Amino acid sequence: MLDDIPRITNPRTCEYCGRLNIGANRCPHAINPKLDCPNNKQANKALADRLRRLGR
Repeated sequence: MLDDIPRITNPRTCEYCGRLNIGANRCPHAINPKLDCPNNKQANKALADRLRRLGR
């Protein structure tokens, strides 16, 4: 009966905020490393810079 329950054997942790890729308060960077962490200040500044240059 317990064999049918899926198990997560290796939860990943975000290196910027320390949140896991499972649970209600999960981090998108821990789920997929291609996505930016909302708490990564450098990535947020780089994104704002790219978007500002697109508007010119």
